[in-house]
Amino acid sequence: MSFEPRFRHQVFLAALAVGLAAFPLLAAAQSGTGDTSLPGVTAPADKGARVDDNGQSDDGSAVPDDAAPQRNDSIVTRPMDAGAGTFKTEKIQPGAEPKANGDVKPSEGVGVFDRMGANLPDLPPEKPFKGKVDDAYGAFQRGYYLTAFNEATKRVDENKDPKAMTLLAELYANGFGVKQDDAKAVTSKSIKDSVAFGTVTDSGTVTLDFAANINWNWTIGGNRTLANPSGMVVGQRGVIRITQDGTGSRTLAFGSKWKKPGGTLTLSTASGAVDRLDFHVIDANTIDVTLSKAFS
Repeated sequence: MSFEPRFRHQVFLAALAVGLAAFPLLAAAQSGTGDTSLPGVTAPADKGARVDDNGQSDDGSAVPDDAAPQRNDSIVTRPMDAGAGTFKTEKIQPGAEPKANGDVKPSEGVGVFDRMGANLPDLPPEKPFKGKVDDAYGAFQRGYYLTAFNEATKRVDENKDPKAMTLLAELYANGFGVKQDDAKAVTSKSIKDSVAFGTVTDSGTVTLDFAANINWNWTIGGNRTLANPSGMVVGQRGVIRITQDGTGSRTLAFGSKWKKPGGTLTLSTASGAVDRLDFHVIDANTIDVTLSKAFS
């Protein structure tokens, strides 16, 4: 069994004991010379005696009055003048609050024209309406629903006006001025009335009113002209059934809005012959029309 590790431990312990024993001797030697600074550290310069708050130094020496700082319990809030005050002495009493200058008024804002730098030009004058006034629809647009209802009802009773029927349906469907009633908004009678055939009053020039009827019966008694209709609505479709009188060979000319295939249409010439014109309103200036001949 080897004793080498134990021997090394004994040497280390002996060296430690010698060092601990020598440390107090080194401290005593330093204190004897008055040098308490650590090795390599330079002591700070002496700044002199500190003066306490009452003008006395801590070493008992007196400080001249003119060199001692003066104590001031007030803090100036603004440059010193006759009205200067401090936080401790200046107090605003109730009712003594500063008053606003009477000449100061709140801003009224800047108008849009001022921001733009110039006034807008005047609106152009409204063009006068020269068309036919529709009293029923005019009343409807202004919210006078009972007036619209009465006017539309009168037109339906007098000439089965399809526009008036449409207006009545709108009033009933939405309950405007009358009790809401879907059954009355669309009835078999209103449908029948809107497609019923009206009778053309024969004359040299005939102007149909599409607001009154869209389907017509016409016995032609001479050479006639079918002028541009009134009251037409884009999308309308209808039929004009034309019958030659007992003489026959009657001709028919058309207004400028009637557009025919190939630019012309010729009626049947036999006495009592029946032809049918089918039309479709395309726009305010176009009515497409075709002819089916010699129904028997």
